[in-house]
Amino acid sequence: MKKVNLLSILLLLFIIGCMGKGEGLDKNEFLESFETSLKSQGIEMRQVEPSSNAVIESVVPYQFNIKENGGNEDAIFIYFFKSSSQVENAVKNAEYTITTLTKVTEYKRDNMLVVHYAFDGFTEKYGSKMKKAMGMN
Repeated sequence: MKKVNLLSILLLLFIIGCMGKGEGLDKNEFLESFETSLKSQGIEMRQVEPSSNAVIESVVPYQFNIKENGGNEDAIFIYFFKSSSQVENAVKNAEYTITTLTKVTEYKRDNMLVVHYAFDGFTEKYGSKMKKAMGMN
């Protein structure tokens, strides 16, 4: 009987310890692999200070300007939320003044959201490269 109780307690502790760990991506690990992947695919990337109007659901994003082959720069905003359900709420509640220039729902993974803002309106130009960098391919 003592073995069953001990096993039950250990199993419960294991389950509690694992709860939430699969929910989120590690920020530093993701940002490093994301940047490395995009650079290896020929995209130039530099981090900039996010503008105050880029905040979604009280989360300040990491902002990068990206460009390829000396072209015009676009902006990407990388948001890390506490959970995937917060990502869904953020997507529902996101308000952008020029939505045709912004990819809001395309790049989601776990607790993270990447928003691509294309100043020229061509939001598809980095599609496959962004998905590859996010581990979605």
